[in-house]
Order: sequence, then structure tokens, then C-alpha cells
Amino acid sequence: MTTALDDLGWTEALDASFRERAVHGAFPARVSAMHQGACDALAAEGAFRLPIPPSRQGLAVGDWVVLGPGDLPRLLARLPRGSALTRQAAGRATAPQVLAANVDLALLVTAIGEDFSPRRLERYLAVAHAGGVRPAIVLNKLDRDPSGIGRWLRQAEDVAPDTPVVAATTLWAGGLDDLEPLLARGRTVVLLGSSGVGKSSIVNMLLGEEAVAVAPIRERDDTGRHTTSHRQLHQLGDRGLLIDTPGLRELGLWDTAGLDAAFSDLVALAEGCRFRDCTHGDEPECAVVEAVQAGRLDADRLESWRQLRREAAAREMLRDPSAQKAAGRRMAKMIKEVAEERRRRGR
Repeated sequence: MTTALDDLGWTEALDASFRERAVHGAFPARVSAMHQGACDALAAEGAFRLPIPPSRQGLAVGDWVVLGPGDLPRLLARLPRGSALTRQAAGRATAPQVLAANVDLALLVTAIGEDFSPRRLERYLAVAHAGGVRPAIVLNKLDRDPSGIGRWLRQAEDVAPDTPVVAATTLWAGGLDDLEPLLARGRTVVLLGSSGVGKSSIVNMLLGEEAVAVAPIRERDDTGRHTTSHRQLHQLGDRGLLIDTPGLRELGLWDTAGLDAAFSDLVALAEGCRFRDCTHGDEPECAVVEAVQAGRLDADRLESWRQLRREAAAREMLRDPSAQKAAGRRMAKMIKEVAEERRRRGR
């Protein structure tokens, strides 16, 4: 089965990049799944299972690669990414993990009910913006509280003032109708969310088949167990491409790049602060703190911004030797000043 490159998300920018790197007989392909030491790729020439050489580690679902000619195509190069959703890899080591590459839209899926968490959505929004990916929020399992959907929509909109928010359910006919305008030929959409929010059911409904296993609902908390074990790119025909991902237990920020966009309302308020480098803490004439005191900004939202900023800044410092040295010098200077002050006071 052959597939037109345009249906896989091919662009003029990718074409220009490919021509710079291609050798005679080479052709482009898109990574559709990752395996231990290998990947699946889709091309106009067909589908391939490719071994990944040590020099080409770090591929992600959604990447475009250059394949060499021959009966068994070789992976020659990865084309530059137009976008990449990156998190701090799980574990203690400071290292990035690309969840999906060359994505146009990130559908941040949360379920109505106990799973709904404004603080988690803020984290997902920051990751999407940092990767250069436009986000949209999907309030799934609308069937749990259809009469109260207005309240849930308002809560999501308060977290993401500039982000589309849609409601969905896979239990009703037409339950994904509000998602359809977000899909388009050649557009790549990724589903992100925690375990049990219904991503697999959404994938199956969009595909029109049971392509992804769905675990039964747990009676004690009315929550499904996510059964997706790896990231997979699915073709939706004229509605583009869909990347399904396993439920994310951890979504550590890799950098601070997406925070301003995720907290655009807070950034707008900060324009009124007296000091340009205001941390929105104890500084005088802080417009952000004043907005909290006046009830125009949720105090929890400000605290979430502080926490995410600290987390991302600390991670940036850990991977930047010069920043570590500078922090060490500041700490040494502080310790020295404290010691001198104690000696001066005879302590």
C-alpha cells in the first residue's frame, strides 16, 4: 500500500531539507512507531521496519528520516524537526525525552470528574508551547455530567484563556463532533494525557475500528486503565494523522520556554508591575499580587507558575555547567558574607 507524502504531513520546508541531504535513489519516510533497536516508517514507497544504527539514536514518532536505496532501505539521516514535544525523562538523570515530533496540534485530554486538574493542564500547556505546538484541551467523558458541562468548560478556559476547549464522549453517537474541525488532511495531532482519561477510546472512535485495546472501567473510581504501551502514528485519511501516547505519570518540564505562553494572563498582568524583573513575591507595587488580592487571579495559579518556573530553571541549571559554576560562586559569596557579618558582631 502506498501513501502520498502530502497525506503524511510533507511540507515545502521538509522537501527543501530533504534535497540538501538526499543521495541518489534515497527517499523520505515518517517514523510511525518505535521499538527496541528498530522503528516503523511510512513512505510513498510503502511501510518499513528499520534497524536503528547507534549513530541515529534519539528518533521519535513523527520524525522524518532519509532512507537509502536498496531492497532493505538504510536509515541515513533525520530531517530537522519543525516542532517537538519534550519532557524531562523519567528517572533521576537530567535528560530530555521527545514524546512526538513534527506535531501541529496537541490535544490535551482530561476527563470530567476527579481526574480534572487545572495544575496538570498548566504543565501540559507549558510543554506544548515550549515545543512550538499549538494546544487544545479535550474535556473527555462528557457523559459523566452533561448538564454541568458549562462549569467544566469555564474551569478549563480559566486555565487556558487563549486555547480552544472542546467537550467529548465516546459513548454517544456524535460525541467527537467538536473534535472534527481540529483535524485536517496532512495535519498531525497528538493525544496527551494521564492514564485512564479515554485517549485509546478516542483513537478507536476516530479510526472507526478497535485498533487500540481499552481496559475495563474500575468500579471503585470509574476510571479506565490506559493500555497503550508505546507511541503510535495512525492515519485518518482526509482528517490527517493522529499520534497516540501512553498515559503520562510524570511530565517534568525540560525548560522555561513555554511558561509565558501557558500563563499569558499572568504575563499580561506583570506588565503593570513596578519592577521589570518582579518575581511576584514580596516586591512593592506588584500588579500580579494585587490581582490575587483583588480576586482577579487565582492564588493557586500564581503558586503553580512559581513552582513550574523553579522546576524548569533548576533543570536548566543542572544541564548548564556555566550556570552551575555561577550558582556556586553566588553561594560561596553568600556564605563568605554571612561569616564576615558574624565575625563583625563577635559571634
